[in-house]
Amino acid sequence: MNCQKIYLATGFTYIHMKNYTEEQLKALSTSEWVEILKENPDLADKCGKWAEFDSEDWWDLLSYQPEFADRCDKVNGWAKLDSRVWFELLSEQPQFANRCDKWAEFNSEAWSYLLWEQPQFADRCDKVNGWAKLDLRGWFELLSEYPQFANRCDKWAEFNSEDWSYLLSEQPQFIDEAKKYVSGWVAILTENPELGDKCDKWEELDSLDWYYLLSKLQFVDRCDKVNGWEKLGSYVWRKLLSEYPHLFVNRCDKVNGWTKLDSYNWVGLLSKQPKFAYRCDKVNGWKKFNPWDWCELLVKQPQFADRFDKVNGWVEFDSEHWCYLLSKQPQLADRCDKWEEFDGEDWSNLLSAQPQLADRRKNQSK
Repeated sequence: MNCQKIYLATGFTYIHMKNYTEEQLKALSTSEWVEILKENPDLADKCGKWAEFDSEDWWDLLSYQPEFADRCDKVNGWAKLDSRVWFELLSEQPQFANRCDKWAEFNSEAWSYLLWEQPQFADRCDKVNGWAKLDLRGWFELLSEYPQFANRCDKWAEFNSEDWSYLLSEQPQFIDEAKKYVSGWVAILTENPELGDKCDKWEELDSLDWYYLLSKLQFVDRCDKVNGWEKLGSYVWRKLLSEYPHLFVNRCDKVNGWTKLDSYNWVGLLSKQPKFAYRCDKVNGWKKFNPWDWCELLVKQPQFADRFDKVNGWVEFDSEHWCYLLSKQPQLADRCDKWEEFDGEDWSNLLSAQPQLADRRKNQSK
């Protein structure tokens, strides 16, 4: 059978198969027959495995050689096709629609893919209410290409501003639909700030909605008027203060947004804007930090080691924390009191990054 595989791979199938014995033909698997028949349909009469073809075999063969539908009819191979195979087959060979009995089993992926490739199957989707199975992503992808399906969509309210931005860039006629929703207005205003006076959703914007607008340095005055700053969460304050500290620091002070920052976002902010450390002092944000938060901050801003000294945070470090930190900031080695806890893997990782610390290991061996 090694010879057979060589023949299949090199395209000499027809030349050699005429010399095959009955036993050799019987030994061919169904998948091997599919490959043979895809390239050499005139060899169909030599195949004795039609009844053994499974769902994948029929899909592979019929996608490539649809004329074998009559062979599938004879052995009722259609009954073997599952819903996944059907939607892929129909996307390539829509003429088999009347033979399909799995329409009601299609899921969101199946309908969105099939309708994208063959939009004429919308009537089939109507009959089994397949639209109800389409998830948000399925609708988003479908509408961006086929706006004629808009009247069947029941997911408009679930689109976020990024969904709307892309959808409007592809199908700007949906702008009136977008205006019904907060996320739709965010998408509109991001590209068309001159429409701000027409928006009636300002009071409904949430933290991320405001971020999308404020990050483009737009509508700061609107946020002032409706006190949107109170809605901003930890992540949004970190992003705004990291990117535009001069513009947003006073507003953060006004609503004491510093208290909303969790340890993860404090680390992100201080890594980029270490000057805000005194704000962290004022709200005692340091108490939120765990050892890994300190590791991440000290890796990027080692000058905060003195603050770590003040809270005696080093005592909470184990060998894993120290290994990670010293591999990035070896100058902090004198503060480490856990050398005796380092195992072979710790030393290997550390010394591969900072070989000059080998003397620390030697000292532990004495």
